[in-house]
Amino acid sequence: MSTPQLVRCYFEGYSEGAMSYALTQLALCPGLETLHLQRYHNEDIPQTVLTLRNLKQVNLDLFMGNFNLGSVLNILKAAPLLEEFIITVRRLVIPFLEILINCSF
Repeated sequence: MSTPQLVRCYFEGYSEGAMSYALTQLALCPGLETLHLQRYHNEDIPQTVLTLRNLKQVNLDLFMGNFNLGSVLNILKAAPLLEEFIITVRRLVIPFLEILINCSF
């Protein structure tokens, strides 16, 4: 998949391996600036994410049971021009508990 004109992408990952696959494919989109990922499966973000060289904004929604929140750093390492990073964590065990972390650089 190579779409040089793609600037914004929204991705929902329901199956195991979906996040890894999406990040690998999206690294082939050189114009990508905004990325919104929703992850429903207990899958950490892979340690090796290809460089997302023009990515400026990431919204990451995590619907989780057990998740290594430290693996989020892998996206930060892959996006050297990142300006805004928003993480929303929703625990499925407690339906109305939501933790929101908003970081702007």
